[in-house]
Amino acid sequence: MLKIFCPYCMSYLEEEDYSYAGEALIARPSIPEEVSDEDWGDYLFMRKNPKGKHIEQWQHSSGCRKFFVVERSTIDNTIYSSHKMCETQNRLNNEKS
Repeated sequence: MLKIFCPYCMSYLEEEDYSYAGEALIARPSIPEEVSDEDWGDYLFMRKNPKGKHIEQWQHSSGCRKFFVVERSTIDNTIYSSHKMCETQNRLNNEKS
């Protein structure tokens, strides 16, 4: 069982209080009308399935109902961090620096 930190409620709760919302950081094509059917299908359906660190979206479905980002290991379910959606790009930029 995962203990996940909600950055809005500022509390750790059991996994069952949350809903998994898929992979984070998926960029929508800027001009969808110009994307080929194959590329559009990849955008809609193809997701990474990495072994190791993965950036995911979760929703606090039984609490504040807000979405946030969790960095988690797919190997042993270790949670490295949990933060608000608006903080994600800043964190990624800081890691690259």
